[in-house]
Amino acid sequence: MPNLPWDLDQWAHHYLVRESVKNTLSTTSVARWGLYVAVVLGVAFVLFRTVELQTLESKVATLENQGRHLFVVQSRDETQPSRIERTSCEQIAENTGAVVAGGMSSVGEVTTAQFGTLQVLAGSTTLFPMLDRGMAIIGSELVQEPAGTEMNLLIDGVGVPVLVGESQPAGISTNNAIVVGLPPNDKLLEKCVVLVDQREHLEGAMPGLLSQLRVFGNPVIGVASFRDIFNPFEEYRERPSAIAGQAVGMLIGLITAFGTLRRSSEIAVYRLSGSSRGSVTIMLIWEAVICAAAFCGSAISALLVFRELDFATGAVLLETASAGVLIVLIAGCTATLILRRSPISLAKDR
Repeated sequence: MPNLPWDLDQWAHHYLVRESVKNTLSTTSVARWGLYVAVVLGVAFVLFRTVELQTLESKVATLENQGRHLFVVQSRDETQPSRIERTSCEQIAENTGAVVAGGMSSVGEVTTAQFGTLQVLAGSTTLFPMLDRGMAIIGSELVQEPAGTEMNLLIDGVGVPVLVGESQPAGISTNNAIVVGLPPNDKLLEKCVVLVDQREHLEGAMPGLLSQLRVFGNPVIGVASFRDIFNPFEEYRERPSAIAGQAVGMLIGLITAFGTLRRSSEIAVYRLSGSSRGSVTIMLIWEAVICAAAFCGSAISALLVFRELDFATGAVLLETASAGVLIVLIAGCTATLILRRSPISLAKDR
């Protein structure tokens, strides 16, 4: 491999790399502190992002339980009911950003030995997948058992097998009721319940969802059961700590730069022994690259341990890479500046 144009001192590139590794890993070198800090901050950065994401998920789960992004499609005029084709309602989730959708209607009441009088609702299997198992569902607030547990409900002295249902958000009033499947011959619905993905913008998604429905009679509207005071995802994107990755990169870069400034007499030894500015600059940049690699490596290792960063993994990796670039850029600028001084001037620093 030919020497670089400024490599007038005949340093072979792999020797410069070896010297950088030795300087960085030496237990007596100032440069090692940059490496230690990079490793610790790599783990701390990912841990911080994990805590942030868990906080976001907790907020979203709370809002979802309150009925966020759940709306009921019904007649615009309650005195003139509309009719919605059942198939078009149940297929919304397949064609749009909805999570689940289906019909739900009141059937009446039933008296049970265990819980007294309970409301009975009929719902689509797309809205309540457990109904596919051929049994009714009992509300999760009535029975302190895991969802899917089978039990007998005593009705008029007869044991009727039912399944414990999953907790439903506000707006789907089944947590204290019994749910049975809609009869197959019910082709039209008065209401269609739709739960939209929490990441979607509800106001923007609703027109597209409504356009998927086949409606007979009076026009319909989507009535949301919960109105956002704030959007947790927008709040997450606009948080001040969004620049934490760049801030960490700058911090490590500045620590590395400070270490380089403290090594002026050591750098003078390289220069007075015949090493060119180019060679010493490359060596210092390689030391920064090692610190950046240590930061990225520790962050990626932490990502493998903290697996909670579902959709944010790509963003965290991008932040990690940008932080690594900042470390190298700051170190490169510092090396260029310090090497503008003469070796004699550097040697006088203590």
